[in-house]
Amino acid sequence: MKDLNLLLNKEFKTSSLSKISLKGGAINILAQILNFLIQLGTLSIMARIIPPSGFGIVAMAGSITGFIMIFKDLGLSMATVQKEEINEQQISNLFWINILIGIGLACLVVVISPLVADFFMEPEIKRILIFSSIGLFIGALTIQHQALLRRKMDFFSLAIIDVSAKLIGSVISIMIAYKLKNYWPLVLLPIIISFFYLIGVLIVLPWKPKFYKKKSNTGDLLNFGKNMTVYGVINYFARTGDNIIIGKLVGAASLGFYSRAYSLMMLPIGQLIAPLTSVMVPTLSRLQKNPNDFRKHYSNSLMLIAYLTLPLITTLGILGRDVVLIVLGEKWVPAIELYQILCFAAFWQPMLSTTGWILTSLNQTERIVKWGWINSILLILTFLLGINWGVKGLTIAYAIYMWVIVLPNFLFVIKYTPVKISDFFKAIKKPIINTLILGTIFLAFLRLEIDDIILRVIISILIFITFWTVLFFIDQKLKVQLKSLVKKLF
Repeated sequence: MKDLNLLLNKEFKTSSLSKISLKGGAINILAQILNFLIQLGTLSIMARIIPPSGFGIVAMAGSITGFIMIFKDLGLSMATVQKEEINEQQISNLFWINILIGIGLACLVVVISPLVADFFMEPEIKRILIFSSIGLFIGALTIQHQALLRRKMDFFSLAIIDVSAKLIGSVISIMIAYKLKNYWPLVLLPIIISFFYLIGVLIVLPWKPKFYKKKSNTGDLLNFGKNMTVYGVINYFARTGDNIIIGKLVGAASLGFYSRAYSLMMLPIGQLIAPLTSVMVPTLSRLQKNPNDFRKHYSNSLMLIAYLTLPLITTLGILGRDVVLIVLGEKWVPAIELYQILCFAAFWQPMLSTTGWILTSLNQTERIVKWGWINSILLILTFLLGINWGVKGLTIAYAIYMWVIVLPNFLFVIKYTPVKISDFFKAIKKPIINTLILGTIFLAFLRLEIDDIILRVIISILIFITFWTVLFFIDQKLKVQLKSLVKKLF
């Protein structure tokens, strides 16, 4: 690819950059809707075939592989995306570093697998980890190719690859589940997806890295990656500390109920946040030297996320019983209460996730690490306090923490950035009011005590659609913004 260096450092005008990011966001949201349906269908089918203890054992192993996966990247993909100027040799160096890391981590997982099995007192974990190590190496092969596509803002190709890999992987894993009826399909699913993702990126971007060269100014990129990795390690304990504590102190079955409740809660949120993150970080990175544009772009995106997620999370929490029974089935009744509490905990989570966009795109990775230490220590202490009252106690403690930490998080992050705290309150004001109204409607609806679960769900969907249709016509500002967005996209 002779023109790769020119392509890597291509400059975008603010107007065209805005249009590209909006189109990228639309493409990614569409892809995530498809991914959501694929994952929801897969989860629903698997939950009816595999027992809760099987999910619990895989979650125990996942708490270790998730930690190891942090080091697979070392933040080098984000370095490729975020850096204002970069050349092909630097990316080639990063590619070979990622490969060596992938091989080393795969070997490490194999070596520590007996120790992890002993820690959780579950012998099956050893074999699970050995098989999971394959995915670490496959994933390392795709890191820089994926980063190049993101830097090029080729969001369409990334979306096609992602959806195709997940669909193929899910179909194959479901077929295996019907045959084996144990936890192995859950183990093989991410490996199969990684394999087909690799095939996809190599077809779309047949880039061949150059041989490694020492003198290519890779040091700054490695330093950026180092800070992102340190944050990843710290943040890991905040994200999976609950699984480790429950798995160790309570057991596989309880962890199975908790982990599925958490995954079900995160499924719709992740489908919205992931595509916007993949678009916003490269977009905001290109606006580093334009503070006003940076602030405006971030504020608009925060408001969009608030409109999309707050009513959805609230509705799912209120209708939690129906959601769990329909998606997971009757044997998952113990997960209902946990799911509803976790939805309450997740109310602010989508907004909090956007703070990473700010610091990453401005290359303030040292401050990411500082906040990571503060947040992780407080959250682990919260988990340890809550577990004294069982899994439900841990879940309630987590929910309380997530509400308490919102304002301190934003105040810490926006310091030394173009973003102001007023941007946060302005962005969430109307979405909060709309969410309160919608929540009240659903609480009143539940008092009707309709026995047929299918009828309740159909009416709930109609209420949700009707509410947003009415809102579109009543809120003129929202109407103008949506029309403007559609015009820019199409």
